[in-house]
Amino acid sequence: MRRTLIVSAAVVLAAAVVVLGGVLLGDRTAPREPAGVDAAADEAELTGEGVTVEAVGTVEGTPDVLTAQLGVHVEDPSVSEAYEEAGAAASSVRDALLDAGIDEDDVQTAQLSVGPAGRPSPDEEPEGYEATTSLQADIRDLDEAGAILDDAVEAAGDHAMLRSLGFSLDDDAELADEAREAAFDEARAKAEQYAALADQSLGSLAGLSESAHAGAAPPEPVPEEEVMEDDAGGPPIEPGAEEVEVRIRATWALD
Repeated sequence: MRRTLIVSAAVVLAAAVVVLGGVLLGDRTAPREPAGVDAAADEAELTGEGVTVEAVGTVEGTPDVLTAQLGVHVEDPSVSEAYEEAGAAASSVRDALLDAGIDEDDVQTAQLSVGPAGRPSPDEEPEGYEATTSLQADIRDLDEAGAILDDAVEAAGDHAMLRSLGFSLDDDAELADEAREAAFDEARAKAEQYAALADQSLGSLAGLSESAHAGAAPPEPVPEEEVMEDDAGGPPIEPGAEEVEVRIRATWALD
């Protein structure tokens, strides 16, 4: 998929303070915003010592890891039978994942629970018990992801649950570098504009800080009606695009 670059900037403006000859001017009523100005992106901090802006750089890339949470759910009149049957079904799912070539380090137990079925009141005897086990697996061969999920679900039989799917980038360092450059270019362009509006020129960079860049979102739950719908064994797996975002705050001196 062709990588696209999306850059958005949010320039944050606190109350303007101008120092002239050691005299601090008081707050002034802000002028009316001109038509077409986005109120969420029209702020900056301009002082007699420099201009400070915030900017965001966002880059899209194609995910290369699918994280799936697969589970089994068993109900039985006996708590021990429910627990043992759920454990056996979960082992079958794990074996199917490993047989498909997934590394053991990429398979992890995500949930294990057992208790009364339903929600009986304290004075009621439970009609049965339910046990649930979930495994989280990172699938790195996206071309085979659909087949791997099919095999894992089939291994659990009627007890199978596909709880969530999520895509991510195994290594987003290169995209983070691109987003960082985009954020810096946007910040500098805004700072130069404010310097020109103040009839001054932009000087040297006085300070810069970066917020932790945002990568992949957590896995999204899979609607129950979408699981095992397709005649070929399940819904299609499409990675789409993943965004990497970097936020910076930079200050330039004014000459």
